[in-house]
Amino acid sequence: MLALAGIAIQPKGTYGRSADDVGEEELTRAQKTHFWAFTSFYFAAVVGALLFFIYVFAKAPVFGGQAECNSSTVYVMFGFDIVATNDVFRWIFAGGIIALLVGVLFSLAIWSGVACCWGSDCLRLVGGGGHDDGGRVRRWRFPFFLVGHVFASSYFIAMLELMIDRNTLGPGKDDWGFGQLLAVALLIGPLTEILSLLIGTVGGKEEDMPLMRRR
Repeated sequence: MLALAGIAIQPKGTYGRSADDVGEEELTRAQKTHFWAFTSFYFAAVVGALLFFIYVFAKAPVFGGQAECNSSTVYVMFGFDIVATNDVFRWIFAGGIIALLVGVLFSLAIWSGVACCWGSDCLRLVGGGGHDDGGRVRRWRFPFFLVGHVFASSYFIAMLELMIDRNTLGPGKDDWGFGQLLAVALLIGPLTEILSLLIGTVGGKEEDMPLMRRR
């Protein structure tokens, strides 16, 4: 959960040269490179995480170096304990994640094929292109997104804390909580900024140092 939350972090800075230095065409090409690089990164991370989750649920009885402990491991959903090795629930989870993975792949194929291969502007679709209509739609949707995000985050935090509390952990591991895990996840933020900075230098000359322009 924390990994998926962490990789959703978008870089806050826009790095690269201005249109006055390189022209609109080259700047647009650099922006598309930036967009596709991060899209590929997020896609690979999400698909990799989903594949790992499928493997964990499928191999739950024998997963890990101490498989004998798996029968006493519980997941917590809406406050209820679910034994990790329960055949019914683990295959329901695995099937749900497989369906989600197929949906992600299908959506990406449609989105990239229709929006980009057929000549649409990906940057306009993602960023709204600065049009007033897109801005109004984003402002209208923002309160719903904010409320949903707060409730979803609160739910994940509560379930994670309950799982830590209701499972028997090794010495020292029981000291870990959401705060410690969140601190580790926040390291992903600087990594995305560094990656964005490196991508901003693509196509540049040695004397052209990337500049940061805040949105």
